[in-house]
Amino acid sequence: MIATTVDESGTRRAVTKLVQGERLVSCTCCVSEACCLYDANTLYETEFLQYTDLPETWNEGEFNRLVPPLTAPQMGDNPDGWFDGFTAYYTDPNFVFGNMGYIGIYASTNTQYSSAIDFAPVALGTCLNDFLTDDFPDTLTMNGGGFEITVYRTSLCRWEYTDNNYPYGIDDITGTVSGLIVFHGDNPNDTDKWQRFEASIAYDFTPEAQDAGAFGGFKEANDNSTPIGNYVFNDAVEITVF
Repeated sequence: MIATTVDESGTRRAVTKLVQGERLVSCTCCVSEACCLYDANTLYETEFLQYTDLPETWNEGEFNRLVPPLTAPQMGDNPDGWFDGFTAYYTDPNFVFGNMGYIGIYASTNTQYSSAIDFAPVALGTCLNDFLTDDFPDTLTMNGGGFEITVYRTSLCRWEYTDNNYPYGIDDITGTVSGLIVFHGDNPNDTDKWQRFEASIAYDFTPEAQDAGAFGGFKEANDNSTPIGNYVFNDAVEITVF
């Protein structure tokens, strides 16, 4: 969320910072350049991530999400075999030699597999973005609270932009509007943010029109397959992204 503070008059204002001469809005949910898109451990703990949260496609449509997922049977009498409890979440329809066209995770007690997403029998990492390219747009439009702003992808899990000359529409008043979309990785301190999109808008038209403020919300649970859609706070839609 956008970081805010309350001044001496009791007015809530957005916290800003100066970055290379540009005044930017600070946030409480900043993430590093390296982040995890759809973690195998979180998917294994299905309380926090459902298959409906997964993107429909990866690699420009090369891999398609299976609805419902495909669970492979145990192979032979080997309880620790790599077929043991394997659940495929994606398939490549153009490459179906054995299970080589599937991407999924192992649900066995073998920690080598239960903590990794696998392509066939080879473990390639814990995050889908370890070896796949997501199909999310680089440019998104945020609409909410009477504001509309276009944000741009600045890192794997972040879209943002600040318009310092935003037209308010009253007596030619302009101000600052900032938009931010973040995809959270696994935050051990806040499981509500595990593998979820969060969006926020901050504005400042002081002193002519209104004081600075900020609002935002999360994508609903089981609806984190894309940054596009509605962001909700207290059961009300705060921001729509398209």
